[in-house]
Amino acid sequence: MFTQGYDPLLGSNQNIETRMQELKALKDMIEQKEQSLGQIKAQMVQPQMPQPKSPVWDEIDSIIQGLSDEEFEFVTTNAEFIDSSEHIKVILNSAYMEMMRPIIENSEKGKEALDAHLTLVKRLKKAAHTEVTKQMADFKEYMEKYSNMTYADYQKMKREPKQGKK
Repeated sequence: MFTQGYDPLLGSNQNIETRMQELKALKDMIEQKEQSLGQIKAQMVQPQMPQPKSPVWDEIDSIIQGLSDEEFEFVTTNAEFIDSSEHIKVILNSAYMEMMRPIIENSEKGKEALDAHLTLVKRLKKAAHTEVTKQMADFKEYMEKYSNMTYADYQKMKREPKQGKK
């Protein structure tokens, strides 16, 4: 027989109430962890970069846009300007790749494109190895047997069809 407030499998009602409070506390802790992880994930996807009060980039664009056609040509053909622009492009590309790589790698189309590119790179590596080996063997033959002629003449000789005896 059962008495009120007692369950033979679970124990007393007090144990049930204590266990329910523990489970509720665990549930609350899990929800807090999920919120924290969501915030961390959002920060990783979109890093918060403080915006300068007067962006340098906007000032550069303003100056460039204000140039006449002749001034624009003078500035953009200047070697120092070209080097500086290329340096900025390298930094931009690096930052872009750092942000976009995980996104591309985790998308279906990106994964397919990367797998196809990997296959291409492996095939080209093999072809490059074969071609370099062939060129090295050809140059070795030139050095051992035909060093008395110029390399250009040797290559011309190799390209000409061999004439057999009649």
